[in-house]
Amino acid sequence: QWWDISVLAMINIIPVVIIVLSLQRYFIKGLIPIGK
Repeated sequence: QWWDISVLAMINIIPVVIIVLSLQRYFIKGLIPIGK
């Protein structure tokens, strides 16, 4: 059943996406100091 594999892949990729987005946001905040 191919949909079982795709659902598992989506569930596994969600935390990776969250980590990448949060790191991206962190690096953007670090590179562009808002206070200045």
